[in-house]
Amino acid sequence: MRFVLVVLLLILRGSGLAQTQRSVSFSNGHDVLAGTLTLPHGSGLHPAVILVLGSGSINRDGQVGKLKPFLAMATELAKKGFIVLRYDNRSKGVSQGKPIDESTTTDLATDVQAAFTFLKNQEQVNPRRIGLIGHSEGSTIAAIAASRIPAVKCLLALNAPALPGFDDILLTTEQRLRKAGTSDKATGSYLTNMRLYLGRPATTSIEKRKVAARNIVQFEINHLPVHQRAKVTKEDIESAVDHQLHEVLTKWEQHYLNLNPAIYYQKLSCPIRLLFSESELEGLLSKRLSIFKEVFNDPKQAYLIRLVKNADHDLITTDQRTKVVSSAFLKLVVEESSKSI
Repeated sequence: MRFVLVVLLLILRGSGLAQTQRSVSFSNGHDVLAGTLTLPHGSGLHPAVILVLGSGSINRDGQVGKLKPFLAMATELAKKGFIVLRYDNRSKGVSQGKPIDESTTTDLATDVQAAFTFLKNQEQVNPRRIGLIGHSEGSTIAAIAASRIPAVKCLLALNAPALPGFDDILLTTEQRLRKAGTSDKATGSYLTNMRLYLGRPATTSIEKRKVAARNIVQFEINHLPVHQRAKVTKEDIESAVDHQLHEVLTKWEQHYLNLNPAIYYQKLSCPIRLLFSESELEGLLSKRLSIFKEVFNDPKQAYLIRLVKNADHDLITTDQRTKVVSSAFLKLVVEESSKSI
């Protein structure tokens, strides 16, 4: 039996599958963030990566239903010799700290800075070869952190926003409505209500914002299937309106609406790799690509844009029957990390 175990370990070692998952924690001020360090087989120093979650991700695995794209990413990177740190967002999973809606995107970048300090002091980590991989809002968080940490070797941004939050929300909303076949008149009315709801102009009263939120909620209800629409009560509508108003007035949302990610990318001197799902809303994707190409007009900035087919925003395949973490996305992440970090 012992002989069999030894043979199996040798096979795993030779195939690059051997790795260790270790629970770790690190501090950012008074808060303790909890995560997992994935260690590849082999002695000596290794390049390392910090995975930065986007908004809405619950835990260090970036879990979507039963799928865990960040766990899959850490596993694939470790096969190629990377040490990978992923951690629960503050107040999520096992991590401490203020709830996300009471923290700003800029606040969350300090968590990445704390993670970088922790990681570079790990015994097997090569401190000169540490990169960041951010997803969605996590790309902006990682870009802010990288602008403060000159030692970051490379930034990989996955489905990254490029516009200020207010403009990004409006463009995303417009493209969603057009894809659904909504008329120009209805789309224009919806966007007018969305601007008021988001607080543009800034003098918009709470009463007007509430009316706009109610119009938005009612529009969405009107487009539900008949059997679902019939179950919606007035109390349900008012509850949804109150929820929407609470959400837009949070510290996170107010900061996000005015945050311009492009500013931070322009500050970076490290190589930047931008990976996008082709299935992102067409108008949104083309606008993001054009913005990033304008941002990187300095020939000294090394950047690359890659598109991934058959993958959605959350790095999951678009196949409706058998959804899995996109192997194409994972392959590109490993490939670009290996070249750049």
